[in-house]
Amino acid sequence: MHTKKITKTMSVCPHCDCVCSPVDHLFENKYGGDTSWYCDGCGGKYKIEYDSSKKCLISPLDEWKIDIAVVMKYQDIFVVVKGVAFAEGSRGNFDDSNFPYYYNEHTCPVNWMRVECLYDSKTENGDPHGLFEYVGYEVYPDGGQDCNFDWATLINRVNNNGD
Repeated sequence: MHTKKITKTMSVCPHCDCVCSPVDHLFENKYGGDTSWYCDGCGGKYKIEYDSSKKCLISPLDEWKIDIAVVMKYQDIFVVVKGVAFAEGSRGNFDDSNFPYYYNEHTCPVNWMRVECLYDSKTENGDPHGLFEYVGYEVYPDGGQDCNFDWATLINRVNNNGD
């Protein structure tokens, strides 16, 4: 048995100082360039400019990715899907008006359920968009970190408030 030392160059979020995203792959472009990412910790967006000498300049942008818990329903069965909203300015400044369309019609439940297939044998439909009805959402509890969250309370709250 032997060991191997691996060194990674990581970006540091200018919003919260989270060290969360490797940037080594950017340096494959020998001419440099720029890109932007959302922090896995706080959701803040930042710009990364890099050059051929592997130096990076990281600057904050006034945009945010907010994790949301989307409640969907099929008859008496509820599912909670981890979704995202995007905001400019403040974290609470996002438009949720397209969520019903996005989750009712646009997004196939196979994608957000991470299953191989959902099949409706009555209609012989293997692409059942609209199978689950969008009920509402809340900003993800604890940023999505707590696996032991009381989901029944969240589902009942969203179901009773409708958003």
